[in-house]
Amino acid sequence: MRDERADFTSAVAGRINPLIPTLARTHRAASQELLRETGLSAGQELIVMRLFDSPPQSQAELTRWLGIEPPTTAKMLARMEK
Repeated sequence: MRDERADFTSAVAGRINPLIPTLARTHRAASQELLRETGLSAGQELIVMRLFDSPPQSQAELTRWLGIEPPTTAKMLARMEK
């Protein structure tokens, strides 16, 4: 018996894969437009949501949660303090 899911995946992969970068760019642009109204930039909204939903956290804890480098977190927080 043929695996119909595999057949479907093979059939659409070549058509969908090239669209993923376009979708990602479009989503980022739309997100930035919405964030501009709040004064936040990409990534900063994640910090605000995390601090709203969770107890106070250290910069190191936020860095681990975001999965980014410590200098990136420091720069994001410094911009948010202004």
